[in-house]
Amino acid sequence: GLERRDGHVPIEALFDRLHDDDRERVRSELLALQEDDLPFAQEYRVCLPDGAVRWLKARGATISDSGEAVTTGTVTDITERRDAQSRMALAEQQFRHLFERNPLPAWVYDLDDLRFLAVNEGRSTPTATAGKIWRMSRSPICSRHTTTRRGARSCCTAAVPTGCNGTGS
Repeated sequence: GLERRDGHVPIEALFDRLHDDDRERVRSELLALQEDDLPFAQEYRVCLPDGAVRWLKARGATISDSGEAVTTGTVTDITERRDAQSRMALAEQQFRHLFERNPLPAWVYDLDDLRFLAVNEGRSTPTATAGKIWRMSRSPICSRHTTTRRGARSCCTAAVPTGCNGTGS
């Protein structure tokens, strides 16, 4: 917590606790909003006395209290949400890295309509790519649909290489 003086927390006490990378951004945004008499909503990091860093979300406004400008509002600790977002972004980056660098052709498709959402380059040989293996460019692979014998929409059969599907060629 921050120490109160005359029932208020001095704004400089907050700025002293802000993370170095956030301090100037928060200060300039807050001052600009105060000048225009607009409400604020900001996310920033604070450094605690024990060295821990927490993410906070502040919402509020500047009001006049006996002729003095006073900032009022709420502050919520959003550290867990930010940590979860960071973990999700890292997992997505790792998946994308594995997907794009996979030496075998791979694809991601929509489970509801079996539409291709992504196709990697799939280098199974030094010169072969997924598009060459399927003898189609990525655009047709990602946009074609067919209907199977059971009537289900599918795009998997649209990407069958020549010679499969009983064509013999």
